[in-house]
Amino acid sequence: MSKKRKLLEKGKLKMESLRLRSRIGKDGLLKIHLPQAKEGTEFDIIVIYEIAVPKEETATEQTMKLSDFYGCIQDETFIRHPQLEQPEREAF
Repeated sequence: MSKKRKLLEKGKLKMESLRLRSRIGKDGLLKIHLPQAKEGTEFDIIVIYEIAVPKEETATEQTMKLSDFYGCIQDETFIRHPQLEQPEREAF
């Protein structure tokens, strides 16, 4: 049994998995920030990548506005508290 396997079984080594979307920089490098890692820590890293496909918006996502949700809560216990008067604003 390898030294690494023994340490993993004892809980002294911990494998983490990370899924993220990133871009390759002008220099051709992919930078991965590991906030929990201390400077100088050595890692064994496996990289599996795929080119990201932009998410297509559905017709619903394109047309929905905040005003579409006005009056959608049908719960009688949900109330709108009194609002303070707003000062007059300068016109555009």
